[in-house]
Amino acid sequence: MLYIIIVTPICNMNCIYCGGSLHNMPDEISYGNDEIFDFIS
Repeated sequence: MLYIIIVTPICNMNCIYCGGSLHNMPDEISYGNDEIFDFIS
């Protein structure tokens, strides 16, 4: 299984595959590493 973790919605506009910044996503990370590990295990 492939998991893609987005750590920031702020776009620097350097990627050719990006659609720009993600709207309605918090600017700061709101979860910890333990929560990520629990989710993917």
